[in-house]
Amino acid sequence: MKTAIQIIIQDALEKARQAGELELSPFPEIVVEKPKDEKMGDFSTNVAMTMAKSERKNPKMIAQSVARYLENGDLSQVEVAGPGFINLKMSHEFFLQRLKSAVKQGDDFGQSDVGQGTKVMIEFVSANPTGHLHVGHGRGAAVGDALARILRKAGYDLSTEYYINDVGNQMNFLGRSTWLRYRELLGEAIEFPDDHYRGEYIKDIANEIVEQNGDEFLKKPEEECLPFFRKYAKDTILKGIEKDLAEFRVTFDNWFSEQSLYEDKSVEKAIEWLKGKGHIYEKDGAVWLKSSAFDDDKDRVIVK
Repeated sequence: MKTAIQIIIQDALEKARQAGELELSPFPEIVVEKPKDEKMGDFSTNVAMTMAKSERKNPKMIAQSVARYLENGDLSQVEVAGPGFINLKMSHEFFLQRLKSAVKQGDDFGQSDVGQGTKVMIEFVSANPTGHLHVGHGRGAAVGDALARILRKAGYDLSTEYYINDVGNQMNFLGRSTWLRYRELLGEAIEFPDDHYRGEYIKDIANEIVEQNGDEFLKKPEEECLPFFRKYAKDTILKGIEKDLAEFRVTFDNWFSEQSLYEDKSVEKAIEWLKGKGHIYEKDGAVWLKSSAFDDDKDRVIVK
């Protein structure tokens, strides 16, 4: 829309030049903005003020010259204001034609190639696979997906990613919470730890395992059972998350598991590389990254 208005102003500048009211060519960049006060019109330009020095004229006189040649069916009102602003009020036909054009273009409306050749990856939502999505995750999904759609429309080579945080104590607690509920469902008296997951969904997952496996896991030691319960609970929760997001019309090109970085030794290799470069050190029983050497405010623990 602003491009169309810039063309209208450019034509008026050229007419003023041909009439001898302006001297220099080419003209400066034409900036078109939305006024803060709608009483000042739909759009405004300060082009006369940016030309004042080169034209050696009062900007208001330049604005008045340009305004005289702003005769266009797309404009319903032209006004010179202040030190040299040109305020424009667009005709109803101007907006109607653009609405018709938008409807005609359908899903292609707003398409451009401004980002062509540039790769972008957006990682969003990435809720821990330890429970259901909440409203905050929904907000992140809406914002992330909207940004992804905009960038795709702008021609960027875009990919979206859900980063699965499936490593650490949270996953151990998830597996053990499910294991304890499983035993409880099979009649054992369980003292449930305060720091474990207590939601009803844990009972539902444990009940699925009972239905599929009976009391098979009661015959095995806990340390042998926990990997299965951890993975089963994680996979079940992720399926629910993926289903909820799909109903929200949010999908991802890639679901990336943090665990995979440990399985293929990527984390181990990265630490060894950092060690070889002298970027890490050991202190207080932990491995620290010298991130303060890279403009961070302090060093960071990377291995507890």
